[in-house]
Parts: sequence; structure tokens; C-alpha cells
Amino acid sequence: MIEAPDSLKFFQLFEHREESNTCAVSIEDLLVYSKDDHNDTSRYFIKSEVEPISKEPLQFVSSLFEDNDILEIRVIPSLIFKPKVDIFFGYANETSQMVNYLADRNREISACNIYISANPRANFWGSSKSNIKIARSVFVDFDKISSGEALKKIRRFPKPSIVVESGHGVHIYWRLKDPITDLHFWTDLQKLLSKELGSDGSVCDPARIMRLPGFNNVKTKHVPCRIIIENKDSRCDLQDLLKCLPAFSRAVEVKTKSTTTAIVDERRQSDIATLARAKEYAARFSIVDNNRNSTLFARACSLFENFNLTNYETHEIISNNNADFLHPLEDTEVAELVMNANKSLSRNSVSRGKYLNFPVISEPYTSPSTPIITLEDWRQQLEMRRIENQGKPGVFFDGSPTGAGKTTADIALIKKSRTSLTLLPTHHACEELEKILVSEGIDAAAFPKLDDSTCEIYSVAKKAQEAGLSVGKSVCPTCEFFSKCEYQKKRSKARIAPHSIATHFRAALSGFEQGKEVIFIHEDPLSLMRPYVKILSHHKSKKIEQLTDLEDIKKISDELKNVGNSWSDTKIVEFAKVLKQGTEELIGFLKSTDLIDKFEEALANGMPTNELESVRQLPTRLKAPIPENFNFALKRAMDQSRIYSKGNVLRLALGYAFGQIESLCAYIGDDYKEDAGKDKFYKVIIGCWATPLPKNTQIWFEDASSSINLIQELTGLDVLDQTPCGRLKNQSEPLQFPLNDVKQSTAKQTIRALMRGLMVKYKDKKRFGVISHLCHKETIEKLDLFWRKRITMIEHYRSGKDRASNSWLSCDLLIVLGTPRVPAAAIKEMLIRLGKITEANLQLRFASFAFEGKTTSGKIVAVQSKGYESVAWKQIYNHLVKEAIRQAVGRARSVTSSAVPVVVLSNENLGYELSECEALMITDSLDETLRAMLPVSVNHPYNYILGEMSVKSLSVRQIRDTVPDSKKRTHRRDVESLRKYGVFKPKGRLMRDDAIFEDWIIDFVD
Repeated sequence: MIEAPDSLKFFQLFEHREESNTCAVSIEDLLVYSKDDHNDTSRYFIKSEVEPISKEPLQFVSSLFEDNDILEIRVIPSLIFKPKVDIFFGYANETSQMVNYLADRNREISACNIYISANPRANFWGSSKSNIKIARSVFVDFDKISSGEALKKIRRFPKPSIVVESGHGVHIYWRLKDPITDLHFWTDLQKLLSKELGSDGSVCDPARIMRLPGFNNVKTKHVPCRIIIENKDSRCDLQDLLKCLPAFSRAVEVKTKSTTTAIVDERRQSDIATLARAKEYAARFSIVDNNRNSTLFARACSLFENFNLTNYETHEIISNNNADFLHPLEDTEVAELVMNANKSLSRNSVSRGKYLNFPVISEPYTSPSTPIITLEDWRQQLEMRRIENQGKPGVFFDGSPTGAGKTTADIALIKKSRTSLTLLPTHHACEELEKILVSEGIDAAAFPKLDDSTCEIYSVAKKAQEAGLSVGKSVCPTCEFFSKCEYQKKRSKARIAPHSIATHFRAALSGFEQGKEVIFIHEDPLSLMRPYVKILSHHKSKKIEQLTDLEDIKKISDELKNVGNSWSDTKIVEFAKVLKQGTEELIGFLKSTDLIDKFEEALANGMPTNELESVRQLPTRLKAPIPENFNFALKRAMDQSRIYSKGNVLRLALGYAFGQIESLCAYIGDDYKEDAGKDKFYKVIIGCWATPLPKNTQIWFEDASSSINLIQELTGLDVLDQTPCGRLKNQSEPLQFPLNDVKQSTAKQTIRALMRGLMVKYKDKKRFGVISHLCHKETIEKLDLFWRKRITMIEHYRSGKDRASNSWLSCDLLIVLGTPRVPAAAIKEMLIRLGKITEANLQLRFASFAFEGKTTSGKIVAVQSKGYESVAWKQIYNHLVKEAIRQAVGRARSVTSSAVPVVVLSNENLGYELSECEALMITDSLDETLRAMLPVSVNHPYNYILGEMSVKSLSVRQIRDTVPDSKKRTHRRDVESLRKYGVFKPKGRLMRDDAIFEDWIIDFVD
């Protein structure tokens, strides 16, 4: 390496930037290039010392910095040229060597602007905020005003150290007596100065660069940047500066390099009683939100607004709350958070930001008051009440929890009844019940599922089914396999069986089987009693064009008329005519813009839409006769025209045209963007049927997620509640993690981290079952084999198996991962189905609220959640969302002796015990380190499920060698985290050859 003489000082050239690539720097006349082969670094050295052209840069540096401060100088060409940036670093007392070079760069054809760091850098290789550790000055930047006007603005402020005319404004600097090391505070101070003086608010970044005086400002035209006032030895006392800032009248503590300065609070200190109430208030919110920062911020705002505390008092309380989090904030970050919370209030302490008080607790915790009943007594009551009501027509309700024995009680009544019908949500549940009843010696049969195992021409049958036709009436009559059809055999068997089992969909479509002595309806009564179909005029995905589907039905109607004429069947001809008329009316409803126009006009004018009518009831038609062979005729018309309808669209067209639907409504869907960028809305037509209940029959509605009020609304009849009084004690209490709510939008890496973390936390479990969102199912299935092989079952919400299968009992831990929230449109549609048009017209915000719950230690805490204020909307939301979670949890049969432990990751109020901490997360980075270490273990984890697996004499250096190059810097941290989380535990240490060797035990059942 070429050594430079000691007399030659240098600046290190750190970086040379261009917009798209790096270019060479041509300064051979000024600098000598040197290459350090050992360190692979390069430097440019000043050739000789020349007397600086201008003294102002040196005056500026000596006034604001110490000699050994590291400064950054940037040379940035004028905007009229292609931007190229040179960055130099050097000590403050070496600035003189750069002045002439900078002057040349400032005067050349491609004139450059010269900037200097406002705060010293910590080293020679970083320009970011993280490279700033100290601030010696504060400053303001006035744009487009004269120096006289700027000096008038600071008349009541301390004397400045330097005033610079920048060429198009004025920069004013105050050198502080004691430098500030809390850069969060320095940033806030800069913001307050700019706000108080009306200067540029962007000069608050610690890494900020400012113009270096003594050179021209060449941003547009050449204008001198010069010092007009210099008070070199002037040092400003921070206290004197803060007295000029009213916003700092609240108490705060500022830590500086040499001293801690307490800023006097001009307000009174809070009395002891108020402070005690504030601490008690904050203690109730030890678990709030799944976001640490927003939780603490909302709490700080609440303390300021509700108790009028000082910054110091609020900081003390928030610091205590911060310690409750798994990963607490640093103290400086807490101080910044409290400061920002204070600033989010206007000067008269009225909230003006989007962060309001902590949400009002709308659901306070109440201890269960009903007595605990043993499972044996509960089941006896269920059976007794069914037997007591045998033969009595009427509607009965049983809301017993999952696993309480409702099916067992049903079997007791079925055995005493001549005939029965049981309705379940899915074919899978029907098949399970059929096996149970047959094993009890009951002559029972379930209506079969149509698939390739029961139908020889399933592709044809499926096409007819998707078109909205009855397969049995449109395809089967002409099928060559009809006589030996498995589907027909099973269907006939179910029809004649004394005890039949069917799905809700079948009963809603074809009606109840007649002549049954007792009917049991399990779960989801709404889908059975109020089936519905909706069609859209447009959809924001642009994949749904149901106006075209309605036009297809008109064409099918025309062909159907031809079929009727060819058969000389006047009933089919009339049927085709009525169907076409009804379809044309639906098209008219869908095309009408009477509701949409008002919304689009309001949106265009920036007006609110919450007061506009969004739901309107439409007229229905009188009932008309439907010929028996209409399915067969429609199938023929579709085959001849080669146009096949969409099932839901045909069903609505038939229901409306022939007066079968109970109600028809239109409502406004969400807005979307047209190709031209204009906001548009779409219309939804929804038709609802009312499934009539058979008369003179005993009917049992059995659903843990419904209420007697809902059943009464659906049936319009008096309903007798037969649910036993009291409550069952869970044999295994579900544990809820409210700080880890999993939504459909939750990132894939978070899902992976949570799943791994739960498997580490519950390392004694070997068979995990998971119920989550459909969109996360694939992410879980694609976990590395090391984790994936411990997951034996995965289902998603509303799949059917998430709420009706006993196979979950084979798991030794059930994970219910997330909250299956629904859009507002789903709630609106359910209200329409219930006939609550007024409530459906409400346009409500999905707002934050808080509920109270009890933790595993017995502490009452508040949890932030989401919901609706309207009672009607809240009831529907609870039915659709919370009960879906409860049904999933019910798969664990928590009230039985064979209960499976359950963990729930949701922030809904479910009544379960709450975890006081966040769920453990094993990130992708930790997983990568773990899997890199596993192959060197004595017992390879892929081959062994039980027992300890130790890493024999594995040194820290050897651990590093097992991980990819990208992780060699973080391997120590990852190993320590894995040890802390309980994945590994050190067995012993040994020093050998200056290396630390550790014996590790993989404390993890695989």
C-alpha cells in the first residue's frame, strides 16, 4: 500500500452514486489513488495542502462541531444534469483540505451543490439515521424569506450561533451547551421548532444534510450561500430554548451526554388519588390488541385525556405496561411514544387524531352465575325431556354445547318412535350418523351423495346439477344404467326407511319427507329455513356477468317453447312463456340504476352515503302452476340449444317467475373502479324462500350456536326451550391467545411462525389438528416435513368437517387458528333473509371496542376487538363468526372425559381463558438455523420420534459452518433464541483450542 506522508490529511471517499449505475470519479489532479490489498479497500488522498479559497466553510464547521467530529460532505450536481452524487467522510479539523476541491466542483460547467451533515456521523461508512449518535445543534430552515424577516421570527429565542443565507432562504443554528444523545427527543424538538416558527418541517431527520456556506446555491441559478451572523463561542442552554416552546410545557425528561436536564412542568402535578386511579385504569389493559405499539399509544392517549397527566407520569405508567409484552419497547422508544400521544391532542386537550380513547368496554366480564351440572346429569335431562315430549306436536329447541349428548338423547327417542327424519348440514355428517344408528340396531338410511361412486354417468349428471336441474327428474329417466344405479338404490332405501337422514339442502330444495313422527334439525337452521339465491349486475373482480346468465335463460325459454310444441305439450309451452316473462323482469330489476345513481352522485361529490337507501324490497309474482316434467323438458331444451344455465340463476328465475320465493330485494354492493378510473357501484338481487315445516309433527332444533329467539323468528311459531338449566364444566379448558388474531390477510410467514411456535410450546403433543382459513390451509400443508408430520388433520372454516366430525378426537391438540370474519354484505344478506329490511339498510362501520376476560392466573383484563354497534348487526355477526369458532372448538369435545386440549388464536370474545402473553413464533430465520443444525445431531430427528437428540461437541464455529452464508451473521442470535424458546438446552461447555464447545440437547419431541 502507498503510504501518505503524515503531513497530508485525507477524506475517505465512501460512495459515488448515479441514478442507474456507478461511474468513475476523475479527480486525478487533486487525489492520489491507493489500494489496500489486505483489506480490499480504496482511498483517495489529497495531493497537497493549498490555502482555502473561502473561510466561511471553516467558520461554519468550527462554530457547530468539535475537531474530532466525523462529518459527511456530499457533492450533488444541479438538477439540470444527470444526478451524480459524491460522498466524502472526514474529521471536522480536516475540512480545510476539501474547500478548494469543493469550490472547483461548485464552479464547473456541471455545477454542483455542496452539502454537509447537520449532525456528526459515528463512523466513516454510513449516511443513515442509525449512524447518528449525537446532536450538537438544533436549527430551522426558512424558505423564500429575507434574513430580516427570519430574525424577527426568532426575537424571543436565544441568540443563534450561526445564521446562513442559503440563496433562497435562511438557515438558523443554535449550538447547544450539552449535546443531545436521545435522538428521538431531538427529532421532536426539531418538529416543535419548525411548527412554532413556521419553518420547513422536513428538517427533523437526524441524518439531515444542509447547505455548506461559502459556495453557490446552483439549484436553479447561481446564488451565494453565505454566513451573515456568526457567534462562534455562543452556546445555547436547552432550558432557555424550551421556555420559548409552549408545546413543551408538559413534563418530560431529557437525557444528554453530560447531564440530565429536568424540564419543569408548568401545570400542577396530578394529585395522588388521580394518579392511583390512572394506574388502576391502565392495569386493566395489560392485554390489548395484537400490536404492541398501537396498544401502548392508545393507552397513553387515554391517560392524557381521561386523567390529565403529565408526560412524566404517563411515561411511568406506560413503562410498567410495556414490560408486560413479550418484546417490550426500549425506554427511549416509550418516551417517544408518550411524546407523540401527547402531541396527538390539541392544546385544549381535545382528541384530534385517528387514535381516540381506548375503546369503551362494551362487554364487561361477568362471572358465570348458573350452577355447574355434571355431564351425566345433563345427559339424563336431555334424554328425559325428549321422552317426556314423545308424540307431542310442536317445535322444541336444545342449545346444549357440543359433546353434551344431543345425538345420544335423539337415539333414545328414535328407538321409541315409529319413524323419524334427521337433517344435518353435510353428507359427511349424514354418513357418520347412519353408521351410529345402524350400530344401535335402528333401521336407518341416509340419502346418498351424487358422485362418481354412485353414478355411472356422473359427468352428465353433474352438468345437469350445475345447471340447476334435478338429476333424478332430468337425467335418470333416460339413463341406461337406471335399473342398476347405485344412487337410485340408496335414494329409494332412504325414502322407505323408517328413520331417514338427509342434508339441509335436500330438505330446502325438495321439502321435508312426509309422515315422519319426529324431525331432528341439527345446526345451521338458517340455511334450511331461509335458503336464498343472489345475482349480481357486476362484480369488482369482473368475473361475474350474471346479466348474461339471465339472457341465456331467455334463450333457453325460447327453445323450451319449441320443445313443448314438438311434444304438443301446452303446459310446457305456457311454462316457457312464464319463465321468459319472469326472467325479463329480473333483468329489468338488475339493470335499473335508481339505487345506484344516488350513491355514485354522492361519491363523486365527496358526500357521505350512510344516510342513503341501500336496500329496497321488490315486488313478487303470484303463484303459477309448474308441470311435473319441467326438469326433463328444460334438460332437452338446453341440450338442443347447447346453452346451459347457471344453477343459482335458474333457481331464482324459476322461483320468481312462478311465485315461489318469499321475498325479493335489491341492495347496493361495494364500489369498484372502471377501466377509466371512475368509481361505480353494482347491484345485487337476492331472492329468499321460506321452507314450511310439516304440521302435526314434533320438531327439534338442536344447535349450540343458535338461540330460541332465532328459531322463533325463522318458524313464526312458539318454541319450547328444552336446554337443561345450568352449565357444563370443561374437562379441558380452551386457551385463547387474543394478541395473535389471525385474519385472512395475515402473511404466510406469520402463519408458519405461529404453527412452529405452537408445536414448540406444546412439544409433548404428537398429533396436531388445525382448523383455519381456507387461504392458509396450503401454507400449513407446505410446512417442512420436520414440522408437517406432526399435523394429522387440517380443515378450513365452513368446510363441514370443521363442525361435524368426530375424527378430531384422534388428535392430542386442536389448534383453531384465526377469526372467520365475514364482510358487511354477508350480515346485510342475513338480515334480508330474516325480513329485517330496516336494519339491513343501516350502513355501519366495523369499529373497535373492548371486552373483558379472565386470564389463566385469574386476572381480569381488557382486550381490543372489532364489531358493530347495532344490536341486530351484532347478533348476526356473532352468529356467523363467533359461533363458527365455537363449533370448531367443539370438535375437541371439551366437556367430555375424552376432551382434546384446544388453543384458539383470535381476539373475539368467546368466553375462554386468556393467555397473558403472545403466542411463541419460530420465524423462517430461526427455522432455517434449526434445520441446519439438526443433521449433525447424534440421533437424526427424521428417524426418531421420542427421546433426547443431542449434538455431540458442536462448537459455535461448527454451528456457523452448518448454516447458509446469508445467515452466518445471525446464527449466534438464532441459536440463543432457540435456546430461550426451549427448542435447545445446553448440556455443558468445554474450552478447547480457543473454541467454545457446547453439548446441546434438542428438547423437542418430533
